[in-house]
Amino acid sequence: MGTEGKQIDRPDLKTIRRFLTHVQVMSFGKHKGCWLWTGCTRENDERCVNAPYGRFRIQLNGKWLVRHAHRVSYAIFNGNVPKGFDVHHECGKHNCVNPDHLGLLTRGANVVDGNRKRNGNGNDDVPF
Repeated sequence: MGTEGKQIDRPDLKTIRRFLTHVQVMSFGKHKGCWLWTGCTRENDERCVNAPYGRFRIQLNGKWLVRHAHRVSYAIFNGNVPKGFDVHHECGKHNCVNPDHLGLLTRGANVVDGNRKRNGNGNDDVPF
């Protein structure tokens, strides 16, 4: 099941509270200020380990769907992601859901930035 496609409207308060129970705010170290996703990181896998992006179940039009946690965070705090854009981790940490660390880039620009970070110029080295 893909995690993108349909717009995520701003969730209700109950959903926002459930989302925030899976967030650990980093107050020290290299990733100070990141909100690290502690929930599931792999859909259809009960172990939920070793995948780069967080997953969150959200109800859209009466159906439960799995969405990337950073996209849900963007929708909660900033509004819908416009069509044709990716939610970009400006801090470089794939499991960060801090809305202040999330921005919008075109798919091409996001891929270029990700390649740059993977080639030794980024900071995605925290194991959780």
